[in-house]
Amino acid sequence: MTGRFLKATLAILAATTAAGAQESLNLRSQPEDARVFAISPGLGEQDLGINRAGLNLPPNTKKLRFHRDGWLDQTLDWPTRQPEVVLAPDPKAGLARGLYLAGRYKWVALLLLMPPLALLARRRGRGEIRAAGRACVGHYEVLETLGEGAMARVSRCRDSRSGEVVAVKQMLPEHLHDPVHLKRFQREIEISRQLAHPNLIAFKESGQDESGCLFLAMEMVEGESLRQRLLREGPITWPQLRPLLAQAEAGLAFAHALGISHRDLKPENILVTREGRLVLLDFGVARGDQFTIATESGLVMGTPAYLAPEQLDGSTDVSVDQYALGVVIYELLNGQPPFDDPDPVTLAFKHVQDPVPPIRANVSQEVKSYVNRLLAKQPVDRFPNMQTALDNLPL
Repeated sequence: MTGRFLKATLAILAATTAAGAQESLNLRSQPEDARVFAISPGLGEQDLGINRAGLNLPPNTKKLRFHRDGWLDQTLDWPTRQPEVVLAPDPKAGLARGLYLAGRYKWVALLLLMPPLALLARRRGRGEIRAAGRACVGHYEVLETLGEGAMARVSRCRDSRSGEVVAVKQMLPEHLHDPVHLKRFQREIEISRQLAHPNLIAFKESGQDESGCLFLAMEMVEGESLRQRLLREGPITWPQLRPLLAQAEAGLAFAHALGISHRDLKPENILVTREGRLVLLDFGVARGDQFTIATESGLVMGTPAYLAPEQLDGSTDVSVDQYALGVVIYELLNGQPPFDDPDPVTLAFKHVQDPVPPIRANVSQEVKSYVNRLLAKQPVDRFPNMQTALDNLPL
């Protein structure tokens, strides 16, 4: 009985071994240098070495795993109908090799990383500028803030595309949803596009910044305002003032021909470069630092010391600029404007009611008559237009 059982067991083992010997790996294509691992129940995973055609597999093999350094493993059910094995590169392996080489040759790696790190730091710096509210718009980098009023901020900026330095006027965020301020700023943009004249600040472009606020990019005029010059030097003589007035009136005549009035002419808005070029700033828009006067005719916006009498009735005619220019000339010659009062409403009404005090400066009677005509209470008593005022400018 025992002998008969032993013979049967040996026969089964022999049959199993024979079957396993006949089971071999026969695929048309496999990676030449991949190792093959056979997976079978009870035996687990066995390393069969480098793959080659006709490789004998252990008995009861259920899966095959193909492995190659730097490639993704491929596992197949066995037996398989897949005619070939294709391995894909492992992206993590490339990173691992890169980190290994970077550690081994760290100084070389540091040199290679410096340019991208510098670029990243520069971009981060730009982001910090934007986060701090100092950038006017994407491609404009703020160099410094030149001034800020209740409505807008003016900054010296560099165009990152061309490197040109420009002045950017940016509406303040608190007015983003204020239709009145939006309309005024849009009007200034529309006016600026039209004012192509040597004595008027040149328009560059307009748009919206990252927060949605409107901005206006203009030429950057390096110079000194007539207000700054008056504070530095005191009253200006007529020979010094006349060539500047000729430029101011030429710029105003150009704007008036387009039907555009300045409405806020004053020494602060008149800039003179080192070369002697005069430029008029801030056309056709009510600035935040102006005074609003309530009258029976409605709200009047302007600077009271330079306000034409008819502006109290809401007039925006170009003749208001003649009167304001007369006040500017009077102030530059005398050192102070013709009317002054701490109360802005009282000051505005002095322009309507009070006669103009005599000019004390040492100028000809022709100059005095010229200034007084500009300062006439009634627009009809002034020059017919600014071009006529320019043609009659005294020597």
